[in-house]
Amino acid sequence: PVAPTSALQTRLALPGILGAICAYLFIAPARALSTEELPAIVNQYATAARLAQQSGWDGIEIHAAHGYLLSQFLSPASNRRTDEYGGTRDNRRRLLRQVVMAVREATSPDFVVGVKINTKDRSTEGIEREDECLELIRNLSDMKQLDFIELSGGSFEEFVFVFDQPRGRDGIFSTFAERLRKEVFDNKEHNDSSDDNANDNNNIEPKIILTGGF
Repeated sequence: PVAPTSALQTRLALPGILGAICAYLFIAPARALSTEELPAIVNQYATAARLAQQSGWDGIEIHAAHGYLLSQFLSPASNRRTDEYGGTRDNRRRLLRQVVMAVREATSPDFVVGVKINTKDRSTEGIEREDECLELIRNLSDMKQLDFIELSGGSFEEFVFVFDQPRGRDGIFSTFAERLRKEVFDNKEHNDSSDDNANDNNNIEPKIILTGGF
């Protein structure tokens, strides 16, 4: 297995004593990906999207949540790299942005492309992590390459969505989505409407999808 950072620096930590034993016995330690390996991974995402379209699918969702590889690159807890893919927020987002662009270039304009991201990785993460997620969504939206962004959270280490269900089982992360709409998209709509030279096609925002409902 591979990861942004080697297991010597960060290791999957399942909750409880039983979780720690299972993680140690059954989950192989990952090695850190080299910078030179990352372009091939980007190409694999693009190839998968192109094959999906050729097979008759209408769209795909790039999985950048739940502790999988792209999610690990986004998270400061699992990404402790010191190259251009780690450290700052912008660097940690670099791989996801490259994947989005490669997927869009490999498919036709009417092929639906979306991204699933974590609003937070753990229930103990507070407002600062949410602020980072808002900034990420703003950046992804500004790319004008996505049709939708799905909000989720948690990982194998902690199923954080269990703790964020203000409306029962429907519309998980709706509280964060309301903040997102107010602080990001409402402001963007206001700024776009005030620009007389705005291009309508370039002002289309990605739809926001909640885990458990729209």
